Amino acid sequence: MDFSNILDRIPVEVILLAVCISTGSLLLIPNDWIVVLRLEDFMNDYGKFIGIGFIGSVALLISTALKRTLEWLQKARKEASMKKAVRSSLDTLDNYEKAVLREFYVQRKHTIELPVENPTVAGLLQKGIISVVGEYSENVFGVGRLFPFSLSSFASAVMNPQLVDFPTGELTREQHYEIQQSRPSFADGKMVIPNRRSRGK
Repeated sequence: MDFSNILDRIPVEVILLAVCISTGSLLLIPNDWIVVLRLEDFMNDYGKFIGIGFIGSVALLISTALKRTLEWLQKARKEASMKKAVRSSLDTLDNYEKAVLREFYVQRKHTIELPVENPTVAGLLQKGIISVVGEYSENVFGVGRLFPFSLSSFASAVMNPQLVDFPTGELTREQHYEIQQSRPSFADGKMVIPNRRSRGK
């Protein structure tokens, strides 16, 4: 068994806590316990270093905890800022952006293929509204490289059909036609919206 690999996987906080507890215990346990545990020779040889080890491990543990706390606060602040930015972007979508995002409802999929070189798609990606979910790409003539995209976690939490002008409920023939006509040019040949009124026929 390679103990070095095991130690590499143990978080530094756990190691510091173990050192803190062990050195603190040696400082506080009664002499009778030291005799029972047969630690007399160890205490005679290294006892003068135990106090230093305890103070040092406590100091490092506190500094590490503060560092982790600051990192967590920075991450939370960044996520809150990104969430606010995505929310603002969704409230100010232009017609081209709405057409691209409407494809998630049109195709009734959580993941759809979009051309990454398309300016609107690239803009939505930069704004954090959509994200690439795979490395597979398909090069389509006249369209470019298609990558699988899904809504980002921030966007999916607030996205709804109204934001992209997608009607709720049953579609009329006029709505079906209008949506089909307003789809992005690269969506040609993709799944079209089913006529919901004709399902039962």
